Amino acid sequence: MHSGLEVSDENDAISDPDIVMALVGNKADLHENREVPVQDGIDYAEKNGMFFIETSAKTADNINQLFETCLELKSLIIIWQEIAKRLSRPSSL
Repeated sequence: MHSGLEVSDENDAISDPDIVMALVGNKADLHENREVPVQDGIDYAEKNGMFFIETSAKTADNINQLFETCLELKSLIIIWQEIAKRLSRPSSL
């Protein structure tokens, strides 16, 4: 069954918890020509540890949001890594 989703086969990147990955549906401005239902994109992204967003390069819809979300998620990863490091250190008390 071909859903119209084409994804790069970068299994190493998908399994690396330090990498923020997004599944981006482009050409969101062409609703009438949609080949992949939004829910398919959401489901695939969730199954593979990504977030899903639709964008339009033509109208610039969600372009800034895409990069802002990537930055926010990467910041959270860094914060959680720092917390984990601090929790794993022996107490000096």
